[in-house]
Amino acid sequence: MLKKIAIVAVLAGGSAVLAAPQFTNGSFDTTRSGELNVSSKWVAEAPDHWIAGGEFTVPQVLAGTPDINSVDATQGYPSVLLPSNMSMVTLAQATNSPDGGTWVGLGNIVGNGDFGEQVSQLVADFDIGKTYRISWYHANFGLHTIIDGAVVQLVDSPAAIAVSLDGVKIGNGTYRPVQEGWVEESVEFTATATTHTIGFGSAAIDPATAATADSRSYSSIDGVRITEVRPVVAANPQPVPTLSTLGILGVSAMLGGFAIRRRRIHR
Repeated sequence: MLKKIAIVAVLAGGSAVLAAPQFTNGSFDTTRSGELNVSSKWVAEAPDHWIAGGEFTVPQVLAGTPDINSVDATQGYPSVLLPSNMSMVTLAQATNSPDGGTWVGLGNIVGNGDFGEQVSQLVADFDIGKTYRISWYHANFGLHTIIDGAVVQLVDSPAAIAVSLDGVKIGNGTYRPVQEGWVEESVEFTATATTHTIGFGSAAIDPATAATADSRSYSSIDGVRITEVRPVVAANPQPVPTLSTLGILGVSAMLGGFAIRRRRIHR
């Protein structure tokens, strides 16, 4: 008898991606995109269906002020915070992410933890015990602040995206220096409830490697999504002989050889 043994296929690091709960407006679209394009201002608030937050302590005025950005608004100012003679311009050329459209900018300063500026959302329909992957696109275009035509501040430290689950950090992407382009990153977690609040911030800057005590970073994030991850079992398991089966096959081979020799002797 042959015993069928399922062979586990290792795909994409031993896992497959399945359908899962999703963010609402993971593309960070906004009903204020017209204002972005017309006024060339970054809007200091969260996109539709997202909640603005953060733990800025220096300066406190920045707490809860993530930015809605677009290529058409790579120069401007959040009018509710800054005077009209001040603008914030990217150091590297800003481009659309693979997801396209508007994205979110998240700032941080040394000493403010992993979520100086943050956006978050309550997501439902998780299956307890299942593993999920949170993915996003990340860019670090950097910034410089200009007042009356003069550069007064550089935001040019390496930046990374930090991810929180119900207020607790579960990981972050890689730190990227100021440069053009976007990269795709992800973290995984196991659901412990059917609903979780998932947040994104700009990961803390390491004071040991920061250029100055006032080092600042600015992460851009877009295209956030969730997928379920689990091992895959091959669709057509291959039969593998057991020890008893191998024994029977060996005896059969011996008897076959003996019968052939007998026929040769009696010719």
